[in-house]
Amino acid sequence: MRELLLFIILIISSMVRAQDTLPESEYKNLYTIQPYDVSSNGDVVYRKIFGDKSSQFFLKTSTATFELPQLDPISNSIEFYSDTLLLASNSKKKVLYLINPVTQEIDSINRISSFKIDHFFNCLIYGKVMGEGVLVTVFDLRTKKKYTFLNKTNIFEEIGSTLVFSIDSQVSLFDLKSKKASYIYMKENATVDQIIYQKRKKLLGVIYQNKCDVVLSIYNTKAELQKNIEIPNMIDTLELEKSKTAFIDDQYISVSYKIPNKQETQNKELEIWYTKKPFYSQNYTQKQSVLGVLNIKNDSLTLLESTDNNITKMFLDTKYFVEYDPELYDNKILKSPYIKLIIRHVERPEFKTILDSIPSHYFTLSDHHKGVFYFKNRDWYFCSLLEGQVFNITKNLDDHFFGTSDFVGRVPRSRIFLSLKDNKTIYFSGSKNIYLLKDDPKNLISITNINTNSDLQYTISAYNKIHHSQNNTNQTIDKIDDSLGLLLDYTNEGTGVQGLELINNGKAVLITEGDFKIDNIIYSNERIVYTKTKQNIPPSLCVFDLKSEKESVLLDTRDQLSDYLWSKTEVIRYKLKNGRELKGLLYYPAKYNPQKKYPLIIDIYEKKFKSSYSYDPPSYWNSEGVNYNLWTQHNYFVFSADIENYGGNPGAAALESVLSGVEKVTELSSIDKSNIGLIGHSYGGFEVGYIIGRTKLFKTAVSGAGVHNAISEYLSVKKNWRMFGYLRFESSIFKMNSPLQHDVKTYLDITNVMNLSTVYTPILLWTGFLDTNVSALQSFEYFTGLKRLNKKAVLLNFKNEDHVLLNADNQVKLTQYVLDWFDYHLKGEDKKWIKL
Repeated sequence: MRELLLFIILIISSMVRAQDTLPESEYKNLYTIQPYDVSSNGDVVYRKIFGDKSSQFFLKTSTATFELPQLDPISNSIEFYSDTLLLASNSKKKVLYLINPVTQEIDSINRISSFKIDHFFNCLIYGKVMGEGVLVTVFDLRTKKKYTFLNKTNIFEEIGSTLVFSIDSQVSLFDLKSKKASYIYMKENATVDQIIYQKRKKLLGVIYQNKCDVVLSIYNTKAELQKNIEIPNMIDTLELEKSKTAFIDDQYISVSYKIPNKQETQNKELEIWYTKKPFYSQNYTQKQSVLGVLNIKNDSLTLLESTDNNITKMFLDTKYFVEYDPELYDNKILKSPYIKLIIRHVERPEFKTILDSIPSHYFTLSDHHKGVFYFKNRDWYFCSLLEGQVFNITKNLDDHFFGTSDFVGRVPRSRIFLSLKDNKTIYFSGSKNIYLLKDDPKNLISITNINTNSDLQYTISAYNKIHHSQNNTNQTIDKIDDSLGLLLDYTNEGTGVQGLELINNGKAVLITEGDFKIDNIIYSNERIVYTKTKQNIPPSLCVFDLKSEKESVLLDTRDQLSDYLWSKTEVIRYKLKNGRELKGLLYYPAKYNPQKKYPLIIDIYEKKFKSSYSYDPPSYWNSEGVNYNLWTQHNYFVFSADIENYGGNPGAAALESVLSGVEKVTELSSIDKSNIGLIGHSYGGFEVGYIIGRTKLFKTAVSGAGVHNAISEYLSVKKNWRMFGYLRFESSIFKMNSPLQHDVKTYLDITNVMNLSTVYTPILLWTGFLDTNVSALQSFEYFTGLKRLNKKAVLLNFKNEDHVLLNADNQVKLTQYVLDWFDYHLKGEDKKWIKL
């Protein structure tokens, strides 16, 4: 009888508890999860990230889950070597952990600055800082033998199976296959200045100064000398730039000469600015460098003299080179100015192909296809250097390839990628499909085959392993590692369903799909691990077995919320005057009762719907003071609204989108139309200021780090970014379609400080005084103008913060101030610090 009574009490207490929202004392204990690596038998390392931003790592095996030491939260610091060995590092403590998932034993190596596993040769490579160099150890994980070398830094190169280390006058070569070392010593103890690599032919070139001469010694990977070449240190008034020397192929090397800096003209107290680049004191009307080609066979050096004010640029593994005007290429007035591109050939001086008026930042030369790919006027083109013809390769495809984040049609939807697997396949992204191009540069083949009328949209997943080219060339194709297949994301624009596919050897495998966000993807030969989450649902850690093609849940974290009331969400669709449909996501109050009315907070930026699938637990640690689940726990409706801006007047576009969204969402009778608040940060902060100057709909507003004086921002200079402010108006997020001087009327219209007299909404402003993105002066000007007119405004100035708040204490303060502000205006609660 007593046990039955206790059971009834427990049931009743749990039922009572389930009627409560989450106590704030529990916020810091809520967590999300992020996977880091998966072993061949399915063991997974993951991290719990708690509400106060602290974290802890765990290893989950088939039989147990155990806590790991504190590790680095970066993906390349944790890696399985085998089912019985996990390597993970902590860079702050400079320690490398060797963890056995089976026995749970943990060994460690101290003073480690970096590590890498070579799975093919079964070696662990790690470095220890020793004086001015690094002691690199190559540890054979099978024989347990160690081999040590000195290197200048933590970074070393690999040529096939050979590792290359250098320090002072010595270069060490270690073959991972034979486990043999060979050495190169400079003459007369000369110091190694630079090492260049021709990895396809397994050659390296060692550059060093020998008295007055610069010597390039070419070796194979067995340290056998192939050639000694003297490179002129000076040609007339030009000085060799050693750091820009590079192999073109096994026959030619590119060198660069520049005008030496005159020390007497440098002045630390004075910068001489020229028109195109702020904070540079060089004269960009002068040619800064001249490229040359060094013939390895006959030691001849040919300078590539360019015409007019043009410069030349070389490409890796091709004898073609290009010539163009750097003033146009570096022109920041337009994101992609049109240039005249002259293509020439190292061995054929008479060869010249001219491409007139092509976008400077969206072209790439492909040696395999013997031509140039470039994007222009909404399409991709191919210029054949063999035929001398230009082909529009996307014109006849029932798809479009341009992006809309800036001006429509000016930029491609996505950059193109070269296959790391065969080094010739190129991937292109359309608005619907993904295409590949192999040997025929004029034939794009769809690998997704989605009908244009379908609501599905495919993209190449950002979780593919991308290899960014690192050389001194101008334009190269980023390589994508598709050796295990190509990961593709897709979204159904109609239903919001998202999915993940793997394309491998022509076969498409559906990994998962549903009304949730798929994130934190890691993959191996056998498995793909990822998280699935929704706005109001904590993530599940899932694994997909590529052999059985089945999905299973490794860890479900939803039980964190099972005892508490929680928000539900609803997709709201609304239309603009032109009939275009937009979407927003409505979060309901945690204690929602359809018989009651609740205040509404609207958060704006640009298009937020796709990102709204992210889950953020209620927390006061927020860099922008925004947390939807915190607000719903305090019984607010929250609406994350899409804004459509196709260029012209960004303020008017925001006003129409927001008013249309509010009209639709307030059809829900539980929303109190008289108590609606508006909030935005950065570009959203500008939109808030614009909107409240033209409507009395909102009871209150919050604007963080917003642009309120468009004219001064247009003419501003971003010191840390070395760019002018007008870029974001003419060719970026504001999408003005014209410079200030051509449309003063519209610029004045979006200058919020010019429209203060029609602001009747109390507003909370906040800014970081050290903001390098949007100057704090923008918020100061707006606040000062409002106060001069006796408007209701409060400004929070975080003196040591930038565009978003990084200090945890300041994050808590801002989040609390924002919540207080809404409570004061939308709920009528007294807050002592608010004095209007």
